[in-house]
Amino acid sequence: MTHLKKGIATAVFASALAGLTPQAAVSEELVIVATGGGFGEALNKHFFEPFSKETGIEIVQVPAPIGEQNAKLRAMLKTGNVEYDILTTTDMAVVADGDVYADLDCARIPNAAANGVPGTCGEKSMIRTAGAVMIAYDERAFPNGGPKSWADFWDVEAFPGARCLPGGAVENHIPFMAALLADGASVDDLFPLDYERALKKLDELKPHVAAYWSSYSQSQQLMRDGECVVSIMLNGRALSLRNEGFPLRIVWNQAFTTTAGWGIAKDAPNADAAYTFLDFWMTRPEAHLDFYKTFFYGTAHRDVVGLMDEADLALYFATEQNLDGQIPINAEWIGANREEVSRTYANFLAN
Repeated sequence: MTHLKKGIATAVFASALAGLTPQAAVSEELVIVATGGGFGEALNKHFFEPFSKETGIEIVQVPAPIGEQNAKLRAMLKTGNVEYDILTTTDMAVVADGDVYADLDCARIPNAAANGVPGTCGEKSMIRTAGAVMIAYDERAFPNGGPKSWADFWDVEAFPGARCLPGGAVENHIPFMAALLADGASVDDLFPLDYERALKKLDELKPHVAAYWSSYSQSQQLMRDGECVVSIMLNGRALSLRNEGFPLRIVWNQAFTTTAGWGIAKDAPNADAAYTFLDFWMTRPEAHLDFYKTFFYGTAHRDVVGLMDEADLALYFATEQNLDGQIPINAEWIGANREEVSRTYANFLAN
């Protein structure tokens, strides 16, 4: 989200009054689509189970990547049998797949305005989690310090060792952006993507790439298994791995700021209960902090930073120090050109 870097840097440190505004729930079940795995477990522990306990509404979590989620919902809409209530969103998905997301009535989510950073509730999405896609490396491979930029990521002589990059299923725009920066492009010149220039740079690195990961969990496992010593990773996945005791270092410089959100499925069967959950999500800052410590993604609740100690702040995406080197993603351009980006990257991987 392009406004996030500047807006959150000041607003995230403010405090606000918390408190749940009850809304009438008309369903005993709510189907929520998220990415599953450890992330899904953290959602269950810190949000879904407390919500069910408070409201009596059972949450059924469906694990699925966003592309699969939206394709399945589009098929449901054609048959008139929609099973999903709440969807995962990204700024890019909202542009590319706007037809599957209902317009949000932010007035029905008052805690988003009361407790959230500016822009928490948007036209089709409410910010759920925020962080960055970044360089992560095994400290053991670089006792004197590892790569600190995308140019360093490509410099296999100064920083030797196998690399891991995203595969075609997720984050396939990131390698193009990273390659262009490694080749000396300025941040202002990243879009529209210069495929020819980026592909030449990706071809240069290809002999040193051990694997192209197809899921966020696989990006972690490849590092655990020693398949690569430097990887492109989401900060939450990287810090979760670090929390396991793996000697991983993350690099905020030139990290690509990214957000994910909650949206309501078009023709959702339990839309009223969905609004009740979204409002609940924006309460209880302590739960947001516990969620962060479990999975290391920030949220839009602006009271969280005030609860953090120095160790948490050093690794949190929204401190001014860590925001300073981050680069916003042009979600509107990527969303509008998603098929071309995916096709071009798939062709690169196949050759």
